[in-house]
Amino acid sequence: MKKPYIYTAELNLAVLLFGGAGLFGKLLDYPAVIIVLSRVVFSALTLYFFAKIRNKNLRFNRKKSYLWVFITAILLSLHWISFFQSVKLSTVAIALFSFSTFPVFISLIEPLVFGLRFSFKELFAALIALVGIYILIPSFNFSSLNFKGVITGIISGFLFALLSIVNKVQVKNESSFLITFYQHLFSIPILLPSVFLLKRVPTSKDFFYFFLLGAVFTALAHLLFIDSLVKFKAFISGLFATLEPVYGAFFAFLILNEIPSVKTIIGGLIVLCASLYAIIFSEKGG
Repeated sequence: MKKPYIYTAELNLAVLLFGGAGLFGKLLDYPAVIIVLSRVVFSALTLYFFAKIRNKNLRFNRKKSYLWVFITAILLSLHWISFFQSVKLSTVAIALFSFSTFPVFISLIEPLVFGLRFSFKELFAALIALVGIYILIPSFNFSSLNFKGVITGIISGFLFALLSIVNKVQVKNESSFLITFYQHLFSIPILLPSVFLLKRVPTSKDFFYFFLLGAVFTALAHLLFIDSLVKFKAFISGLFATLEPVYGAFFAFLILNEIPSVKTIIGGLIVLCASLYAIIFSEKGG
C-alpha cells in the first residue's frame, strides 16, 4: 500500500506534465492536427506496453462501449487540435487559461444532460469566467492572433467539458485506463489522413519531441492521474488540475521565454477562480 504522500506526488506530477504538454505546440513546427496525431500514436503504444507488462485486460465489459469511446475519441481529437491551435495562435499561458473554462462549461451542460435545474451558482460561475475572458482578450480585433487564440482555447475547453461528461457516464461501467487507452487508439485512424499535410520529413529531434509528448506528457501523465484517483476523489483531483495553467505558464517562461502580460495574469486568475468555484459547488451538489 502506497503512503498518502506518494499519491499526492503522483497527482502533482500528472498535473505538471499535463501543463507542460502545451509547450510542444511551440517546439514543434507542424500543424496542430499532426502534433495531435503523433501524441496519440506514442501515447497508445505506451499504454499498450504498460497493459501487457501489468497483464491488464484490454477488453471492455460491454460491446457498445467501443462505439461510445469511438465517439469520445472524435471529441478528444478536436479538443487537442483546438488546444494546440490556440497555443500556436497566441501563447501557452493564454491557451491554458482559456481552456481552463471547462469546469464552468461542465456546470452549465450537466443540468441539461441529466435533467437538473440550473442554479444561481452556475450562472454566477459563468459570469465570473466571462469577466476573466474579457480581461484575458488583449483586444476585440478579429484579425488579432491573440484574440483567435483565446476563442480557440475556449472551444477546446467546451469540447473537453463534453468529453468529461460522457466519460463520467462511461466510467461507471468501464475502467478509466481502458477508456483512456481506446480513446487514444481510436483517435489514430480518425487523424491519420492528416499525414498528407506533412510538407517535410520529421527530423530525429522532431521524433524525440513527438515521443516525449505522447509517452511522457500524455501516457505517463494519465497513468499517474488514474492511479491517484485510488486515493483522491474526483473533486480533489479537479482542484489540483486547476494548477495546470500555472505550471504551463511557468514552463513557457523558463523554456520559451514567454512572459505573460499583466492582463493575461489577471484574466487567467479570474478564470481559475470561476473554475474553482464551479468545482467546489458541484461537489456540494449545487
